[in-house]
Amino acid sequence: MAGNFISRPTKIRDACVNGGFYADDKLYFRDTGIYIQSDADGYLHVVADTAIKLNSPDVITMGAGITVGAENTTANTIGVVVQLNQADNSTAVATARAVLMYLSSDTAGQTLITAAPSGGVAAGTDGTILVEHTANIVWTALSEADGDIDITLTETANTAAQYLNVVTPDGRVYTSGAINFA
Repeated sequence: MAGNFISRPTKIRDACVNGGFYADDKLYFRDTGIYIQSDADGYLHVVADTAIKLNSPDVITMGAGITVGAENTTANTIGVVVQLNQADNSTAVATARAVLMYLSSDTAGQTLITAAPSGGVAAGTDGTILVEHTANIVWTALSEADGDIDITLTETANTAAQYLNVVTPDGRVYTSGAINFA
């Protein structure tokens, strides 16, 4: 709403029924310090008297760094190291965390591989595979307290590139670089 209006209290019912707020009107959310305020151009803004803290124990935001190691051609293995990080994706988590992991045939993590690694997938020295949902293709892993998970892939037959994907609790998918066996 453009124009100069005299500021007056706006009731939710009036704003909804009569079509809007006047300039500089504020709609307070009781005992929260949060309000919606209109500006002279009719735009609404969410404003807080203090910093808004969102506390949702249901969604844990974190990132994942993934490093693909070199192939051990004698054992036909490649190690992949996953580091789970806090939301800033630069500081390691400080507690063990469970994540979903899977192998894809594409860099976007949208297509599962069609054949599992011939020698399987195993946890290395850090972390644990808790359960395999699809043998050697999709599994849930638990990190160590510092967020480390080591995965070892063994392949003797397939040389097609595959990618390790980590799904964090907030639904983000982190994809490794190509895992290529010679």
